Amino acid sequence: MILRKTKVLVFGCAAALSFCGQQSAKAATDPANLETASPSTIIRLHWLGKKNISADTNSAGLMKVWNSPESRRLETQTLDKLASAPWRLLFGETNRASFELFRPLMDDLAEDESYIEVRRATNSPNVADEMVLAIRLNDQRSALWEKNLAAAFKSLTGIAPKNFREGSHWALKKHHAPNLIEYVRKDEWTIVGAAEDHNRLLDEIMHRIERAHVPFVASATNSWLDGEMNLAQLVAMTRPQWDLDLPADLPEVSFSMTGDGQRVRTRAQIHFPEALPLTLEPWTIPTNLINGDLSSLTALRGAGAWLLSGLWRTFETNSPPNQLYVWAVDGVPMEMYLAAPSADASNTVSRLTDFVLDKSDSWFGKAHDLAGFRRAKTFNGLEWKGVPYIFPFLKSTEASGRSFITSGFFPLTGTNQAPPQPLIHEIQSGTNLVYCDWELTGSRLMQWNYITQLMRVIARKPELSADSAGLQWLQSMSRTVDQCSTEIVRKNDREWTLRRSSSVGFTAIELELLVGWLESPQFPAIDGWSMRSRVDH
Repeated sequence: MILRKTKVLVFGCAAALSFCGQQSAKAATDPANLETASPSTIIRLHWLGKKNISADTNSAGLMKVWNSPESRRLETQTLDKLASAPWRLLFGETNRASFELFRPLMDDLAEDESYIEVRRATNSPNVADEMVLAIRLNDQRSALWEKNLAAAFKSLTGIAPKNFREGSHWALKKHHAPNLIEYVRKDEWTIVGAAEDHNRLLDEIMHRIERAHVPFVASATNSWLDGEMNLAQLVAMTRPQWDLDLPADLPEVSFSMTGDGQRVRTRAQIHFPEALPLTLEPWTIPTNLINGDLSSLTALRGAGAWLLSGLWRTFETNSPPNQLYVWAVDGVPMEMYLAAPSADASNTVSRLTDFVLDKSDSWFGKAHDLAGFRRAKTFNGLEWKGVPYIFPFLKSTEASGRSFITSGFFPLTGTNQAPPQPLIHEIQSGTNLVYCDWELTGSRLMQWNYITQLMRVIARKPELSADSAGLQWLQSMSRTVDQCSTEIVRKNDREWTLRRSSSVGFTAIELELLVGWLESPQFPAIDGWSMRSRVDH
């Protein structure tokens, strides 16, 4: 819970990378093609396509994972779910004929270069956003898209598409926002747009293709994946469906992903709308608590007041901790710990304990054998009763002459085995370092799997079955992926930079969350949200 908001900057940024990609060399290098994104842009995602990425010799490491039998099985299952999603989520049914209309189009979206842009049309929440999808297809595949999409939208709405304006192959006018769906072919690009009455974004996309032969705003670098997200706008757009407690001053994020043979390189620029002054006090790493045989170590400083202010007001305590450390011990499935230095650690833990005990019945029910919280008998804090083989806790701890709020799945007794000095030195020497995360991703995948499966049991949710495509994919990757390192550095009060080196672009927890989403019965809906209330005939 304490890292929930951090996912907006790290996980949310990285997860979006799976949909966007590299622009052509001509567009990337011609200064005449450079232009500024509209301030109303919510998201722009450019995907180079699996065919183009696999032809790049720098993708050898990524493609080894992507071409495995387990990856192919999960990819097929995911594309099948996407093809059935409109009818499954809108009507609660599986329509085989309609599924077959969408299924070949899903293959094209995975294999071919595509671009998605969503823009806020006005400041009114009652007006639909303008959306455009453009995909580079040959004439034969484009004809299939034109035919299948027209039939699919007629099946969904009961309205037959027809010509709407000059240059469009067909358009569909319906009754609720977005009331206009259009299909257009321009040069090599097949374009589908959605808007209210008139799609000005589609007009702009057509103009870009006429001028630069590509539908996207060019950037100054080449990459497999790139894009931009306005997180504040994105949260505002999804707020009716998601109950998210997030800061109001969320940043804009631009990102890219490429490779250098065996590694995937991820870069992001994080730009806040207003100055976000940080207090980057010296690192207070609890080295006598952190076991040296690590599978991961995460360190965060300076952002405590911004990330945790809302949560800390709930507990009516003093200022939130300004540093946070999370680590896991290699070879032990659930041995993971958290420590946050706090001058008021004892009082804060007491208030956290009161809060959790007050809420535990509503979270887990009054009768739950695997999730019973109680006040600890031998220390100031909280212990979790009823969970076999592990001993979750929350308590205040003295270490390195400082007070810490600590938590974990096993008793934390300290260690004589110091953590790796090169890693500690890297953290301490980063003058403007805000966030650092290092892990053995293969080892952490299995550790996180134990934890997430237990959380599903506690929440009375079905576990991932042993023969599920997602779990077998994670198990396969645990044997092939290696280290991942991520760092976020402050450039100034409004700008941060993220850099990551990894095997597949994602950390272990991001991969676990991704698989949990892909294996959800409601996928691609999130948190059980369904589109049924938005159906329009």
